[in-house]
Amino acid sequence: MVSVAESVPGVKGSRLSALQIAVVAVVGDSAAGVIRPLEADLSEILRELLRIVIAFVADTPSPQKMWELERSLDELLRRMGRIAVEFAVNRLEPEQSCQMPARLRRDTQEFSRKGTKTRQRGGIACLFGMVELWRWSYEPLSEEREAGARSIASLVEQLGIVADNATPALAEVIGRLSQEHSESGVRKFLEREHAVNLCSQSICKIRDAVAGGISAHLREQQVRSLLETIRQGRTLGRIILAVGRDGIFVPQRGVKKDRWKEAAVGTVSVYVRPRRGKIRRLCTVYLGQMPKPGQEELSDGLTDLLRQVLADDAARGILLVYITDAGHHPREYFDQVLTAMEDPHHPSQRLQWRWIVDFFHGCGRLGQLADALFHDAATASAWVKRMRHMLKHEPNAIHKILHSAAALRPASLRGKAKETYETAYQYLLNHRHEMDYVTYRRQRLPIGSGVTEAACKTVFTQRFKCSGMIWGRNSDYDHRDPQAQISGARSVLVLRLTVLSQVWPAVFQAYLATKTETAKSLTNPQLRCQPSRKTA
Repeated sequence: MVSVAESVPGVKGSRLSALQIAVVAVVGDSAAGVIRPLEADLSEILRELLRIVIAFVADTPSPQKMWELERSLDELLRRMGRIAVEFAVNRLEPEQSCQMPARLRRDTQEFSRKGTKTRQRGGIACLFGMVELWRWSYEPLSEEREAGARSIASLVEQLGIVADNATPALAEVIGRLSQEHSESGVRKFLEREHAVNLCSQSICKIRDAVAGGISAHLREQQVRSLLETIRQGRTLGRIILAVGRDGIFVPQRGVKKDRWKEAAVGTVSVYVRPRRGKIRRLCTVYLGQMPKPGQEELSDGLTDLLRQVLADDAARGILLVYITDAGHHPREYFDQVLTAMEDPHHPSQRLQWRWIVDFFHGCGRLGQLADALFHDAATASAWVKRMRHMLKHEPNAIHKILHSAAALRPASLRGKAKETYETAYQYLLNHRHEMDYVTYRRQRLPIGSGVTEAACKTVFTQRFKCSGMIWGRNSDYDHRDPQAQISGARSVLVLRLTVLSQVWPAVFQAYLATKTETAKSLTNPQLRCQPSRKTA
Protein backbone atom coordinates (compact mmCIF):
# COMPACT_ATOMS: atom_id res chain seq x y z
CA MET A 1 0.00 0.00 0.00
CA VAL A 2 1.30 3.49 -0.94
CA SER A 3 1.44 5.93 2.00
CA VAL A 4 -0.04 9.41 1.88
CA ALA A 5 3.42 10.99 1.84
CA GLU A 6 4.59 8.79 -1.04
CA SER A 7 1.51 9.73 -3.10
CA VAL A 8 2.26 13.47 -2.94
CA PRO A 9 5.11 14.67 -5.20
CA GLY A 10 8.00 16.33 -3.39
CA VAL A 11 7.25 15.05 0.11
CA LYS A 12 8.40 11.44 -0.08
CA GLY A 13 10.70 10.70 2.85
CA SER A 14 10.11 14.08 4.46
CA ARG A 15 8.88 14.45 8.04
CA LEU A 16 5.63 16.33 7.47
CA SER A 17 2.42 16.18 9.45
CA ALA A 18 -0.74 14.84 7.87
CA LEU A 19 -2.09 18.40 7.70
CA GLN A 20 1.05 19.67 5.94
CA ILE A 21 0.88 16.82 3.44
CA ALA A 22 -2.77 17.65 2.75
CA VAL A 23 -1.88 21.31 2.19
CA VAL A 24 0.84 20.45 -0.33
CA ALA A 25 -1.47 18.00 -2.08
CA VAL A 26 -4.23 20.59 -2.49
CA VAL A 27 -2.40 23.85 -3.29
CA GLY A 28 1.07 22.69 -4.26
CA ASP A 29 4.41 23.26 -2.57
CA SER A 30 4.87 26.77 -4.00
CA ALA A 31 1.56 28.06 -2.60
CA ALA A 32 1.78 26.21 0.71
CA GLY A 33 3.69 29.10 2.29
CA VAL A 34 0.75 31.45 1.72
CA ILE A 35 -1.52 29.48 4.00
CA ARG A 36 1.12 28.54 6.57
CA PRO A 37 -0.47 30.80 9.24
CA LEU A 38 -3.77 28.97 8.75
CA GLU A 39 -1.99 25.64 8.96
CA ALA A 40 -0.36 26.63 12.26
CA ASP A 41 -3.66 27.69 13.82
CA LEU A 42 -5.47 24.57 12.66
CA SER A 43 -2.63 22.34 13.85
CA GLU A 44 -2.98 23.78 17.35
CA ILE A 45 -6.72 23.05 17.33
CA LEU A 46 -6.15 19.52 16.06
CA ARG A 47 -3.65 18.86 18.85
CA GLU A 48 -6.15 20.11 21.41
CA LEU A 49 -8.85 17.94 19.85
CA LEU A 50 -6.60 14.88 20.12
CA ARG A 51 -5.88 15.64 23.78
CA ILE A 52 -9.60 15.85 24.53
CA VAL A 53 -10.39 12.59 22.74
CA ILE A 54 -7.48 10.72 24.35
CA ALA A 55 -8.47 11.96 27.81
CA PHE A 56 -12.07 10.83 27.24
CA VAL A 57 -11.01 7.36 26.09
CA ALA A 58 -8.66 6.95 29.07
CA ASP A 59 -11.30 7.96 31.62
CA THR A 60 -14.29 6.05 32.97
CA PRO A 61 -17.30 6.86 30.75
CA SER A 62 -20.27 8.70 32.24
CA PRO A 63 -23.10 10.92 31.00
CA GLN A 64 -21.28 13.99 32.32
CA LYS A 65 -18.06 13.04 30.51
CA MET A 66 -19.98 12.43 27.28
CA TRP A 67 -21.64 15.83 27.61
CA GLU A 68 -18.28 17.51 28.20
CA LEU A 69 -16.78 15.74 25.18
CA GLU A 70 -19.48 16.90 22.79
CA ARG A 71 -19.51 20.46 24.09
CA SER A 72 -15.71 20.67 23.87
CA LEU A 73 -15.68 19.33 20.31
CA ASP A 74 -18.46 21.73 19.34
CA GLU A 75 -16.45 24.70 20.60
CA LEU A 76 -13.31 23.49 18.82
CA LEU A 77 -15.18 23.13 15.54
CA ARG A 78 -16.53 26.65 15.93
CA ARG A 79 -13.02 27.97 16.53
CA MET A 80 -11.79 26.10 13.48
CA GLY A 81 -14.63 27.54 11.39
CA ARG A 82 -13.98 31.10 12.56
CA ILE A 83 -10.27 30.82 11.83
CA ALA A 84 -10.85 29.31 8.38
CA VAL A 85 -13.54 31.81 7.37
CA GLU A 86 -11.57 34.82 8.59
CA PHE A 87 -8.43 33.61 6.83
CA ALA A 88 -10.28 32.96 3.57
CA VAL A 89 -12.23 36.22 3.28
CA ASN A 90 -9.20 38.35 4.13
CA ARG A 91 -7.08 36.81 1.36
CA LEU A 92 -9.47 37.78 -1.46
CA GLU A 93 -8.28 41.37 -1.94
CA PRO A 94 -4.65 42.48 -2.30
CA GLU A 95 -2.95 44.53 0.40
CA GLN A 96 -1.47 47.09 -2.01
CA SER A 97 -3.76 49.86 -3.27
CA CYS A 98 -2.05 49.87 -6.66
CA GLN A 99 -3.46 46.40 -7.29
CA MET A 100 -7.06 47.62 -6.85
CA PRO A 101 -9.06 49.70 -9.36
CA ALA A 102 -8.93 53.41 -8.59
CA ARG A 103 -12.59 53.77 -9.53
CA LEU A 104 -15.71 51.63 -9.84
CA ARG A 105 -18.95 52.34 -11.64
CA ARG A 106 -22.51 51.08 -11.24
CA ASP A 107 -24.96 52.33 -13.83
CA THR A 108 -24.45 56.11 -13.80
CA GLN A 109 -22.83 56.28 -10.36
CA GLU A 110 -19.06 56.38 -10.02
CA PHE A 111 -17.01 55.64 -6.89
CA SER A 112 -13.38 56.36 -6.02
CA ARG A 113 -11.15 54.13 -3.88
CA LYS A 114 -10.27 55.27 -0.38
CA GLY A 115 -6.63 55.52 0.60
CA THR A 116 -6.33 52.54 2.95
CA LYS A 117 -7.87 49.15 3.55
CA THR A 118 -10.30 49.37 6.45
CA ARG A 119 -11.99 46.97 8.82
CA GLN A 120 -15.69 46.23 8.39
CA ARG A 121 -17.33 47.97 11.32
CA GLY A 122 -18.39 45.43 13.94
CA GLY A 123 -17.01 42.55 11.90
CA ILE A 124 -19.29 40.05 10.19
CA ALA A 125 -21.33 37.29 11.77
CA CYS A 126 -21.02 33.80 10.32
CA LEU A 127 -22.23 30.36 11.39
CA PHE A 128 -19.17 29.94 13.60
CA GLY A 129 -19.21 33.32 15.34
CA MET A 130 -17.89 36.83 14.70
CA VAL A 131 -14.94 37.32 12.33
CA GLU A 132 -13.01 40.36 11.15
CA LEU A 133 -13.09 41.51 7.53
CA TRP A 134 -10.59 43.96 6.06
CA ARG A 135 -11.63 45.38 2.69
CA TRP A 136 -11.14 48.22 0.27
CA SER A 137 -14.03 50.66 0.20
CA TYR A 138 -15.12 53.15 -2.42
CA GLU A 139 -16.87 56.44 -1.79
CA PRO A 140 -19.15 58.22 -4.26
CA LEU A 141 -17.83 61.24 -6.10
CA SER A 142 -18.57 64.56 -4.45
CA GLU A 143 -21.66 65.45 -6.49
CA GLU A 144 -23.15 61.98 -5.98
CA ARG A 145 -22.27 62.03 -2.29
CA GLU A 146 -24.27 65.22 -1.94
CA ALA A 147 -27.23 63.40 -3.54
CA GLY A 148 -27.18 60.81 -0.75
CA ALA A 149 -25.15 58.01 -2.36
CA ARG A 150 -23.38 55.71 0.12
CA SER A 151 -19.89 54.26 0.13
CA ILE A 152 -19.56 50.68 -1.05
CA ALA A 153 -17.17 47.79 -0.52
CA SER A 154 -16.98 45.52 -3.54
CA LEU A 155 -15.77 42.56 -1.47
CA VAL A 156 -18.76 42.85 0.87
CA GLU A 157 -21.07 42.64 -2.15
CA GLN A 158 -19.11 39.77 -3.72
CA LEU A 159 -19.39 37.77 -0.50
CA GLY A 160 -23.11 38.50 -0.28
CA ILE A 161 -22.89 40.03 3.19
CA VAL A 162 -26.45 40.88 4.25
CA ALA A 163 -27.17 44.28 5.83
CA ASP A 164 -23.38 44.78 6.31
CA ASN A 165 -23.55 42.28 9.17
CA ALA A 166 -24.15 38.63 8.29
CA THR A 167 -22.84 36.05 5.86
CA PRO A 168 -25.45 34.46 3.57
CA ALA A 169 -25.55 31.25 5.62
CA LEU A 170 -26.16 33.06 8.91
CA ALA A 171 -28.65 35.43 7.26
CA GLU A 172 -30.61 32.38 6.15
CA VAL A 173 -30.63 31.11 9.73
CA ILE A 174 -31.88 34.48 10.96
CA GLY A 175 -34.58 34.56 8.30
CA ARG A 176 -35.86 31.12 9.19
CA LEU A 177 -35.76 31.86 12.91
CA SER A 178 -37.49 35.23 12.54
CA GLN A 179 -40.58 33.71 10.95
CA GLU A 180 -41.05 31.64 14.09
CA HIS A 181 -39.53 33.59 16.99
CA SER A 182 -39.35 37.16 18.25
CA GLU A 183 -36.14 39.21 18.02
CA SER A 184 -35.36 38.25 21.61
CA GLY A 185 -35.73 34.56 20.82
CA VAL A 186 -33.57 34.87 17.71
CA ARG A 187 -30.86 36.72 19.64
CA LYS A 188 -30.74 34.08 22.37
CA PHE A 189 -30.55 31.27 19.80
CA LEU A 190 -27.68 32.95 17.94
CA GLU A 191 -25.73 33.43 21.16
CA ARG A 192 -26.27 29.83 22.24
CA GLU A 193 -25.82 27.97 18.97
CA HIS A 194 -23.53 30.22 16.91
CA ALA A 195 -21.62 32.34 19.45
CA VAL A 196 -22.98 35.43 17.68
CA ASN A 197 -23.98 38.49 19.69
CA LEU A 198 -26.16 40.81 17.61
CA CYS A 199 -28.49 43.50 18.91
CA SER A 200 -32.19 43.42 18.09
CA GLN A 201 -31.79 46.29 15.64
CA SER A 202 -29.17 44.39 13.63
CA ILE A 203 -31.30 41.25 13.64
CA CYS A 204 -34.28 43.24 12.34
CA LYS A 205 -32.16 44.79 9.57
CA ILE A 206 -30.93 41.37 8.47
CA ARG A 207 -34.46 39.93 8.67
CA ASP A 208 -35.90 42.77 6.59
CA ALA A 209 -33.10 42.50 4.02
CA VAL A 210 -33.65 38.76 3.59
CA ALA A 211 -37.43 39.18 3.40
CA GLY A 212 -37.13 41.98 0.87
CA GLY A 213 -34.77 39.89 -1.24
CA ILE A 214 -36.79 36.69 -1.27
CA SER A 215 -40.13 38.45 -1.79
CA ALA A 216 -39.10 39.14 -5.39
CA HIS A 217 -38.80 35.39 -6.05
CA LEU A 218 -41.53 33.91 -3.85
CA ARG A 219 -44.34 34.03 -6.42
CA GLU A 220 -42.20 32.48 -9.15
CA GLN A 221 -41.18 29.55 -6.94
CA GLN A 222 -44.74 29.02 -5.71
CA VAL A 223 -45.89 28.74 -9.32
CA ARG A 224 -43.09 26.28 -10.09
CA SER A 225 -43.97 24.18 -7.06
CA LEU A 226 -47.64 23.98 -8.06
CA LEU A 227 -46.87 23.15 -11.69
CA GLU A 228 -44.34 20.47 -10.77
CA THR A 229 -46.87 18.90 -8.41
CA ILE A 230 -49.55 19.02 -11.13
CA ARG A 231 -47.25 17.27 -13.61
CA GLN A 232 -46.37 14.54 -11.14
CA GLY A 233 -49.96 14.20 -9.94
CA ARG A 234 -51.33 13.58 -13.43
CA THR A 235 -49.80 10.12 -13.33
CA LEU A 236 -51.95 9.34 -10.28
CA GLY A 237 -55.33 10.64 -11.44
CA ARG A 238 -57.37 13.77 -12.19
CA ILE A 239 -55.97 17.01 -10.80
CA ILE A 240 -58.08 19.42 -8.73
CA LEU A 241 -56.87 22.96 -8.03
CA ALA A 242 -58.56 24.26 -4.88
CA VAL A 243 -58.42 27.93 -3.88
CA GLY A 244 -59.45 29.38 -0.53
CA ARG A 245 -59.24 32.64 1.36
CA ASP A 246 -60.23 33.82 4.82
CA GLY A 247 -59.70 36.64 7.27
CA ILE A 248 -58.27 36.73 10.78
CA PHE A 249 -57.90 39.60 13.23
CA VAL A 250 -54.50 40.68 14.54
CA PRO A 251 -53.62 43.50 16.98
CA GLN A 252 -52.28 46.73 15.49
CA ARG A 253 -50.52 49.67 17.09
CA GLY A 254 -51.71 53.23 16.56
CA VAL A 255 -55.44 52.48 16.39
CA LYS A 256 -57.54 54.66 18.69
CA LYS A 257 -60.64 52.50 19.13
CA ASP A 258 -60.57 48.84 18.14
CA ARG A 259 -56.95 47.76 17.66
CA TRP A 260 -57.94 44.37 16.21
CA LYS A 261 -57.93 44.61 12.42
CA GLU A 262 -58.57 41.96 9.78
CA ALA A 263 -55.59 40.40 8.04
CA ALA A 264 -56.13 37.91 5.22
CA VAL A 265 -54.74 34.59 4.10
CA GLY A 266 -55.12 32.65 0.86
CA THR A 267 -54.31 29.07 -0.09
CA VAL A 268 -53.86 27.29 -3.40
CA SER A 269 -53.83 23.50 -3.08
CA VAL A 270 -53.31 20.68 -5.55
CA TYR A 271 -55.43 17.57 -5.02
CA VAL A 272 -55.37 14.35 -6.99
CA ARG A 273 -58.53 12.34 -7.60
CA PRO A 274 -57.39 8.76 -8.25
CA ARG A 275 -59.45 6.31 -10.23
CA ARG A 276 -60.31 4.62 -6.97
CA GLY A 277 -60.26 5.80 -3.40
CA LYS A 278 -60.38 9.20 -1.76
CA ILE A 279 -58.90 12.41 -3.05
CA ARG A 280 -55.51 13.36 -1.65
CA ARG A 281 -53.91 16.76 -1.12
CA LEU A 282 -50.43 16.89 -2.66
CA CYS A 283 -49.25 20.41 -1.83
CA THR A 284 -50.37 23.87 -0.73
CA VAL A 285 -48.86 27.31 -1.19
CA TYR A 286 -49.81 30.20 1.07
CA LEU A 287 -50.46 33.89 0.49
CA GLY A 288 -51.28 36.61 2.98
CA GLN A 289 -51.47 40.28 3.77
CA MET A 290 -51.45 42.41 6.87
CA PRO A 291 -54.61 44.37 7.74
CA LYS A 292 -55.61 46.85 5.06
CA PRO A 293 -59.07 47.82 3.77
CA GLY A 294 -60.22 45.96 0.67
CA GLN A 295 -57.66 43.14 0.86
CA GLU A 296 -56.40 44.17 -2.59
CA GLU A 297 -52.89 42.86 -1.93
CA LEU A 298 -54.16 39.33 -1.35
CA SER A 299 -56.61 39.49 -4.27
CA ASP A 300 -53.98 40.75 -6.71
CA GLY A 301 -51.42 38.20 -5.55
CA LEU A 302 -53.89 35.33 -5.75
CA THR A 303 -55.03 36.37 -9.23
CA ASP A 304 -51.48 36.72 -10.53
CA LEU A 305 -50.48 33.31 -9.17
CA LEU A 306 -53.56 31.59 -10.64
CA ARG A 307 -53.06 33.15 -14.06
CA GLN A 308 -49.45 32.02 -14.20
CA VAL A 309 -50.34 28.47 -13.17
CA LEU A 310 -53.34 28.12 -15.46
CA ALA A 311 -51.45 29.53 -18.46
CA ASP A 312 -49.09 26.55 -18.41
CA ASP A 313 -49.88 23.52 -20.55
CA ALA A 314 -49.61 21.31 -17.47
CA ALA A 315 -52.80 22.92 -16.13
CA ARG A 316 -54.98 22.10 -19.14
CA GLY A 317 -58.22 20.41 -18.19
CA ILE A 318 -57.78 20.45 -14.42
CA LEU A 319 -60.82 20.89 -12.16
CA LEU A 320 -61.12 24.29 -10.47
CA VAL A 321 -62.86 24.72 -7.12
CA TYR A 322 -63.15 27.67 -4.76
CA ILE A 323 -63.82 26.60 -1.16
CA THR A 324 -64.55 29.34 1.38
CA ASP A 325 -67.13 30.60 3.79
CA ALA A 326 -69.64 33.07 2.36
CA GLY A 327 -68.07 36.24 3.72
CA HIS A 328 -67.95 39.55 1.88
CA HIS A 329 -64.40 39.34 0.50
CA PRO A 330 -64.61 35.67 -0.62
CA ARG A 331 -67.91 36.31 -2.44
CA GLU A 332 -66.66 39.53 -4.00
CA TYR A 333 -63.54 37.78 -5.28
CA PHE A 334 -65.59 34.99 -6.83
CA ASP A 335 -68.09 37.33 -8.48
CA GLN A 336 -65.62 39.91 -9.77
CA VAL A 337 -62.49 37.87 -10.54
CA LEU A 338 -62.94 34.11 -10.79
CA THR A 339 -66.18 34.11 -12.79
CA ALA A 340 -64.65 36.60 -15.25
CA MET A 341 -61.32 34.76 -15.63
CA GLU A 342 -60.67 33.74 -19.24
CA ASP A 343 -59.31 30.35 -20.21
CA PRO A 344 -55.73 31.07 -21.37
CA HIS A 345 -55.86 28.07 -23.72
CA HIS A 346 -59.25 29.07 -25.18
CA PRO A 347 -59.39 32.90 -25.02
CA SER A 348 -63.02 33.06 -26.14
CA GLN A 349 -64.12 30.94 -23.17
CA ARG A 350 -64.19 31.52 -19.45
CA LEU A 351 -62.79 29.15 -16.87
CA GLN A 352 -65.35 27.03 -15.06
CA TRP A 353 -64.82 27.72 -11.38
CA ARG A 354 -67.06 25.92 -8.92
CA TRP A 355 -67.71 27.69 -5.64
CA ILE A 356 -68.25 25.35 -2.70
CA VAL A 357 -69.32 26.85 0.61
CA ASP A 358 -67.37 25.15 3.38
CA PHE A 359 -69.42 22.27 4.79
CA PHE A 360 -68.58 23.08 8.39
CA HIS A 361 -69.65 26.72 8.02
CA GLY A 362 -72.97 25.42 6.74
CA CYS A 363 -73.25 23.14 9.75
CA GLY A 364 -72.57 26.14 11.97
CA ARG A 365 -75.68 27.81 10.55
CA LEU A 366 -77.67 24.70 11.42
CA GLY A 367 -76.56 25.17 15.01
CA GLN A 368 -77.73 28.79 14.94
CA LEU A 369 -81.14 27.73 13.66
CA ALA A 370 -81.42 25.13 16.41
CA ASP A 371 -80.47 27.67 19.09
CA ALA A 372 -83.27 29.95 17.91
CA LEU A 373 -85.89 27.20 17.49
CA PHE A 374 -85.41 25.04 20.57
CA HIS A 375 -85.11 25.85 24.25
CA ASP A 376 -84.02 22.31 25.12
CA ALA A 377 -80.34 21.62 24.35
CA ALA A 378 -80.89 17.89 23.79
CA THR A 379 -83.68 18.51 21.28
CA ALA A 380 -81.58 21.12 19.47
CA SER A 381 -78.59 18.77 19.30
CA ALA A 382 -80.70 15.92 17.92
CA TRP A 383 -82.20 18.17 15.23
CA VAL A 384 -78.76 19.45 14.18
CA LYS A 385 -77.45 15.90 13.95
CA ARG A 386 -80.32 14.86 11.64
CA MET A 387 -79.99 17.95 9.46
CA ARG A 388 -76.23 17.59 9.22
CA HIS A 389 -76.54 13.99 8.04
CA MET A 390 -79.19 15.09 5.55
CA LEU A 391 -77.00 17.92 4.27
CA LYS A 392 -74.14 15.55 3.55
CA HIS A 393 -75.99 12.50 2.24
CA GLU A 394 -79.42 13.44 0.79
CA PRO A 395 -80.16 15.21 -2.53
CA ASN A 396 -81.90 18.60 -2.28
CA ALA A 397 -81.01 18.66 1.41
CA ILE A 398 -81.03 22.46 1.69
CA HIS A 399 -84.66 22.67 0.62
CA LYS A 400 -85.64 20.01 3.16
CA ILE A 401 -83.71 21.76 5.93
CA LEU A 402 -85.26 25.14 5.14
CA HIS A 403 -88.72 23.58 5.04
CA SER A 404 -88.14 21.91 8.42
CA ALA A 405 -86.86 25.15 9.97
CA ALA A 406 -89.81 27.15 8.63
CA ALA A 407 -92.29 24.56 9.92
CA LEU A 408 -90.71 24.59 13.39
CA ARG A 409 -90.53 28.36 13.68
CA PRO A 410 -92.85 29.49 16.47
CA ALA A 411 -95.05 32.52 15.90
CA SER A 412 -93.78 34.00 19.14
CA LEU A 413 -90.17 34.22 17.94
CA ARG A 414 -88.87 37.65 18.96
CA GLY A 415 -85.75 39.68 19.64
CA LYS A 416 -82.29 38.11 19.48
CA ALA A 417 -83.67 34.65 18.69
CA LYS A 418 -85.57 36.01 15.70
CA GLU A 419 -82.49 37.84 14.42
CA THR A 420 -80.35 34.70 14.79
CA TYR A 421 -82.95 32.60 13.00
CA GLU A 422 -83.34 34.98 10.06
CA THR A 423 -79.58 35.40 9.61
CA ALA A 424 -78.96 31.64 9.50
CA TYR A 425 -82.02 30.98 7.35
CA GLN A 426 -81.02 33.61 4.77
CA TYR A 427 -77.46 32.29 4.70
CA LEU A 428 -78.65 28.80 3.75
CA LEU A 429 -81.21 30.15 1.31
CA ASN A 430 -78.80 32.51 -0.47
CA HIS A 431 -76.04 29.91 -0.81
CA ARG A 432 -78.11 26.82 -1.53
CA HIS A 433 -76.53 26.49 -4.99
CA GLU A 434 -73.05 26.30 -3.44
CA MET A 435 -74.06 23.68 -0.84
CA ASP A 436 -74.90 20.65 -2.99
CA TYR A 437 -72.60 18.40 -0.99
CA VAL A 438 -74.13 15.15 -2.25
CA THR A 439 -73.08 16.03 -5.80
CA TYR A 440 -69.66 17.25 -4.68
CA ARG A 441 -68.99 14.03 -2.78
CA ARG A 442 -70.17 11.93 -5.70
CA GLN A 443 -67.69 13.81 -7.90
CA ARG A 444 -65.06 13.38 -5.17
CA LEU A 445 -64.42 17.08 -4.72
CA PRO A 446 -63.20 18.60 -1.43
CA ILE A 447 -66.05 20.11 0.58
CA GLY A 448 -64.15 21.59 3.53
CA SER A 449 -61.96 24.68 3.78
CA GLY A 450 -59.90 23.18 6.58
CA VAL A 451 -56.64 23.97 4.78
CA THR A 452 -57.51 27.67 4.71
CA GLU A 453 -58.90 27.69 8.25
CA ALA A 454 -55.69 26.05 9.46
CA ALA A 455 -53.67 28.62 7.50
CA CYS A 456 -55.18 31.37 9.64
CA LYS A 457 -53.65 29.63 12.64
CA THR A 458 -50.29 28.64 11.13
CA VAL A 459 -49.66 31.88 9.23
CA PHE A 460 -50.95 34.41 11.75
CA THR A 461 -52.05 33.08 15.14
CA GLN A 462 -48.89 31.10 15.95
CA ARG A 463 -46.58 34.04 15.16
CA PHE A 464 -48.53 37.31 15.24
CA LYS A 465 -50.84 36.75 18.21
CA CYS A 466 -48.46 35.59 20.92
CA SER A 467 -48.69 37.09 24.39
CA GLY A 468 -48.08 40.83 24.43
CA MET A 469 -47.57 41.19 20.68
CA ILE A 470 -48.86 44.23 18.80
CA TRP A 471 -47.78 45.20 15.29
CA GLY A 472 -47.15 48.48 13.49
CA ARG A 473 -49.49 49.53 10.70
CA ASN A 474 -47.00 50.47 7.93
CA SER A 475 -50.03 51.90 6.11
CA ASP A 476 -47.99 53.65 3.39
CA TYR A 477 -46.78 50.34 1.91
CA ASP A 478 -47.93 49.85 -1.71
CA HIS A 479 -47.74 46.25 -2.91
CA ARG A 480 -47.92 47.41 -6.55
CA ASP A 481 -44.64 49.32 -6.25
CA PRO A 482 -41.71 46.95 -6.97
CA GLN A 483 -39.37 49.34 -5.13
CA ALA A 484 -41.47 49.37 -1.95
CA GLN A 485 -39.47 48.39 1.13
CA ILE A 486 -40.98 45.80 3.44
CA SER A 487 -40.25 45.76 7.14
CA GLY A 488 -41.57 44.60 10.48
CA ALA A 489 -44.72 42.50 10.28
CA ARG A 490 -44.63 42.27 6.48
CA SER A 491 -41.09 40.90 6.60
CA VAL A 492 -42.13 38.23 9.08
CA LEU A 493 -45.16 37.40 6.93
CA VAL A 494 -43.07 36.97 3.76
CA LEU A 495 -40.61 34.71 5.57
CA ARG A 496 -43.44 32.66 7.07
CA LEU A 497 -45.25 32.24 3.75
CA THR A 498 -42.01 31.07 2.15
CA VAL A 499 -41.38 28.43 4.81
CA LEU A 500 -44.98 27.17 4.94
CA SER A 501 -45.13 26.94 1.14
CA GLN A 502 -42.06 24.68 1.33
CA VAL A 503 -40.17 26.68 -1.29
CA TRP A 504 -37.53 28.22 1.00
CA PRO A 505 -34.43 26.52 -0.51
CA ALA A 506 -35.29 27.53 -4.08
CA VAL A 507 -36.35 31.05 -3.11
CA PHE A 508 -33.24 31.71 -1.03
CA GLN A 509 -30.91 30.46 -3.76
CA ALA A 510 -32.68 32.72 -6.26
CA TYR A 511 -32.13 35.61 -3.84
CA LEU A 512 -28.39 34.80 -3.63
CA ALA A 513 -28.21 34.64 -7.43
CA THR A 514 -29.66 38.15 -7.58
CA LYS A 515 -27.04 39.37 -5.11
CA THR A 516 -24.36 37.82 -7.32
CA GLU A 517 -25.64 39.75 -10.34
CA THR A 518 -25.72 42.95 -8.28
CA ALA A 519 -22.06 42.47 -7.33
CA LYS A 520 -21.17 41.89 -11.00
CA SER A 521 -22.77 45.21 -11.94
CA LEU A 522 -19.78 46.99 -10.39
CA THR A 523 -17.34 47.66 -13.23
CA ASN A 524 -13.98 49.35 -13.61
CA PRO A 525 -14.51 52.37 -15.90
CA GLN A 526 -10.77 52.52 -16.66
CA LEU A 527 -10.92 49.14 -18.38
CA ARG A 528 -13.52 50.46 -20.83
CA CYS A 529 -11.17 53.22 -21.90
CA GLN A 530 -8.19 50.97 -22.61
CA PRO A 531 -7.71 50.11 -26.32
CA SER A 532 -7.80 46.42 -27.12
CA ARG A 533 -4.44 44.81 -27.90
CA LYS A 534 -4.03 42.88 -31.11
CA THR A 535 -2.23 39.61 -30.83
CA ALA A 536 0.81 39.17 -32.98
